[in-house]
Amino acid sequence: MRLLLAFVITGVSAWADSFDIAASERGWVCQPVDADCSDNNGASATNNYAAGSLSVPFTQYRDWFEFSIPTLTGGSLVSATLNLDEPGLPYFGHVGGTLTFAVYGLTAQPLVFTDVTNSNPFGSVSTTSADGGTTVSIPLNAAALAAISADQGTDIFIGGIDSGENTSTGAGDFFSTGLPGVPSNTKLDLTTATVPSPVPEPSSLILLATVIVAVLVGGRRRIRT
Repeated sequence: MRLLLAFVITGVSAWADSFDIAASERGWVCQPVDADCSDNNGASATNNYAAGSLSVPFTQYRDWFEFSIPTLTGGSLVSATLNLDEPGLPYFGHVGGTLTFAVYGLTAQPLVFTDVTNSNPFGSVSTTSADGGTTVSIPLNAAALAAISADQGTDIFIGGIDSGENTSTGAGDFFSTGLPGVPSNTKLDLTTATVPSPVPEPSSLILLATVIVAVLVGGRRRIRT
């Protein structure tokens, strides 16, 4: 005799995997090109990543970051946050009043100022002098999540533009980064959602237990007969 037991299973248990990725390279690009600005400051994991402007002489800066994206285990990517240390006193990180720092997806490492474009927005955050000595967190949008997911096993480039870059008196963020002893961590935090594990509904478990008891009782009766 064949006995077919069927019961409903629903997914009610879920968890997440997280990834904390430090920038493999970072830096800035600047203009105008002169004795104080030679296009860029190279590519290093410990480079300065200033964004905005300095007044004497007037120079504009845009920054960029490169991250190596691993294979993301645990399901689909559900959130990504770019975390950048903002130096505080006695150093200066934020200069000026309330500013907006926005980040964008890039196709490669920028070498000149115009290589950091605003054509692919990834997210933005408001900054003030109160951010000095803290970590500025920029939540990334759906376009960023799609780009990061597509770049698993390779690198992604993210560029930053600060609203202070056009301020003639000088304004911006992340100045003094890269100096010895100045906290300047640059990290990309990712979270993936794991596919829910199948867990039987309570009613299904009760039904299954009832069927098993019935089968056992029926078997004992047939043996006695």
